[in-house]
Amino acid sequence: MILEVTHATYLDGYKLKLVFNHTIERVVDLAHELEGEIFEPLHDIDYFRSFFIDCGTISWKNGADIAPEYLFFISQRVGEKISDDEVEMENKVSGLYSLGNVG
Repeated sequence: MILEVTHATYLDGYKLKLVFNHTIERVVDLAHELEGEIFEPLHDIDYFRSFFIDCGTISWKNGADIAPEYLFFISQRVGEKISDDEVEMENKVSGLYSLGNVG
């Protein structure tokens, strides 16, 4: 299964509520993830808020984007209920990052 962001909503600060395929909802805080030259403009909160969905992930007009797998990996569950799809995706994504296969 290919992981994609299908919807994103700005919450506050550098937090976004993301919906991944299969209707998995997660919250991600990117406050400590925006390192490197390409992410410098995103330190301006108004610029950060100008994100859009492109090719299954969040992107900005300067070309910055973040892999959906990484967004999922660093995000938190929303609510108490968890679907089988979310458990499966957590296992797959955690396996990728714990093995150093993605980075």
